[in-house]
Amino acid sequence: MNRRRLLSSCFALALVLCGCGKAAKPRPTEPWATGFWVWNAEAAAPSSAIVDVLYVQAPFSDKVPKAREYWLTFRESNVCPNRIVSPAGQTTIYDPLGDRLVTANIPGWMDALKGRSVRGLQLDIDCPTRSLVDYAKFLAEVRKQLPPGKELSITALLDWFRDGTDIAKVIEQVDEFVPQFYDVGNAYDDPVIAAKVDAEKWAPRFNRFEKRYRIGISTFGRGRLPFSRKLYRAIMPLDVANDRNYRLTSEHNESGELVLNYDPIQGGERTQFIVPTPESVRAAVESAKKMGGYAAGVVFFRWPNAEETLVMPPEEVLGLPLQAAALETEAGDCVAVSCADLYLVRASRFTPAEVEYRIHTSIDIEYAVPSELLPIRVTSPKEMVVRIPPFGAKPKLHLGRVVTSKPAVFTLEVR
Repeated sequence: MNRRRLLSSCFALALVLCGCGKAAKPRPTEPWATGFWVWNAEAAAPSSAIVDVLYVQAPFSDKVPKAREYWLTFRESNVCPNRIVSPAGQTTIYDPLGDRLVTANIPGWMDALKGRSVRGLQLDIDCPTRSLVDYAKFLAEVRKQLPPGKELSITALLDWFRDGTDIAKVIEQVDEFVPQFYDVGNAYDDPVIAAKVDAEKWAPRFNRFEKRYRIGISTFGRGRLPFSRKLYRAIMPLDVANDRNYRLTSEHNESGELVLNYDPIQGGERTQFIVPTPESVRAAVESAKKMGGYAAGVVFFRWPNAEETLVMPPEEVLGLPLQAAALETEAGDCVAVSCADLYLVRASRFTPAEVEYRIHTSIDIEYAVPSELLPIRVTSPKEMVVRIPPFGAKPKLHLGRVVTSKPAVFTLEVR
């Protein structure tokens, strides 16, 4: 060994022995986790799926879906922590959540989820990038109030990770961060919700912090009036699909989401729906797995409410077998005759072709009172037909009321 190589080796050994060299932090050893945000536990759709982790918005109820691990999530979208300088020159940190968080008893919130494995607290606060320094100070104060052994997580806007920001100071205060890959543009102008999960671009920006992170992926849809620049939740595809005054065209946007355009034939404004597809979600997950480093999973936004149409059910998100469509009946309060309200549940979502369902009865039908939205049609004494237009399914569809001389048994056939 020559003199130069010997000196170099001795210098490197000395750095290690004295602790002067910076050793790389070990990468996460925990398995890849798949989770959801639950924004309304009281109305959460039932599911047989048991996921790895759920981030449950407070306040919550006992109807939280099943998971192996839970996080308590606080949401605030309108304000952000910031410095307030008093006339006397004193600086304090403004708490956007008020009595709900920093001045409240965080352990009390944790205790409310007793019986479940609660890993920690997550803050979902959309801070302006210019306020990240103040956000970091705010997080340091929150950390002090966490119960022993509980972790702190945050959601993160992609803009925070561009060059020249103070995001490093924020990440320093947390155990985990969840970048959100959706709604990075203008929802009023752009026919896209999901942002492309580009591992080559984002992995270096996330892994450099040497801290666990999970990728936030959208599984929700949205209705729009693109020309009026309005968003809405009350109108679903079925509300216009049966209207002969509209013509439907469909396409896929740059993120692979399905875009449904309902254009009026004579005057009026386009109605548009943007919905995720199994293919678009699967592609985002595969890209997230390519990030390597400290990437530890994905979190889907969000777990659907029981009768939501534009949000993917957990089974579809996870690639699990979907339960077949079925018929539910509710006995009416008719006198002298028997009547029942019929509901079609779990009909195929966003099928590009019309789907016909036939309903058979055990005894003759006296008459039927069809629903206004999706009417049933009596085709024989013991048979009725209902047709769902393309992309028109909902989790639960009221078909109408059927009257028979005595209680009947109803069976469903898919054509």
